[in-house]
Amino acid sequence: MARPKKRSILLIDQDVHGAGIYEKRFEAAGWKVMRAKSFPDGKKKLIRSVPDVVVTDLHPLIESIPFLEELKDSQIVRFVLTDVGDRRTIKEVESLGVAAYFLKSHISPSEVIKKVKFFL
Repeated sequence: MARPKKRSILLIDQDVHGAGIYEKRFEAAGWKVMRAKSFPDGKKKLIRSVPDVVVTDLHPLIESIPFLEELKDSQIVRFVLTDVGDRRTIKEVESLGVAAYFLKSHISPSEVIKKVKFFL
């Protein structure tokens, strides 16, 4: 019997420590993880390999919105995991077709993994 394909994820976050925690947790859950500290780095990684999922912070906001706009029509399932919680930004990002918008202070890594799996 063939082994199921390992799901892949790209994490984009300037917070090296926080992204490291999510990387370890997703790997423990059986995911192949790529990490990027910036949106330009994330774009380079997307050229090399297209993941099933992108989880991104919104810092800096001036780069994150255009990045999410570029992915709007892609097959990649997109999630935002950030501490940016103002209504205007949430509404703008949700209009770009993200699957979910998570506030870092309101959700644990295990909850994020559970919700990402749910959307796939």
